[in-house]
Amino acid sequence: MTERDLAASGIDTTVPNVARIYDYLLGGMDNLAADRFELVDPGVVWMTEWRPDPGIPHTGQARSLRAGIGRKP
Repeated sequence: MTERDLAASGIDTTVPNVARIYDYLLGGMDNLAADRFELVDPGVVWMTEWRPDPGIPHTGQARSLRAGIGRKP
């Protein structure tokens, strides 16, 4: 199904969708331009390990969620 077909069926192709973003991260083909982004280092990691400044030490033991920051290319 093309982006035009999706738009005709009432899907807003300009708004990112979490399922299509997941597909993009897995290297799939079922995503749109609105779902694509460039990950900021260190990428997708455990939330307690992600720090934008390497000078801030890792704190906490909980490792239940992964997270990352992305920016539009």
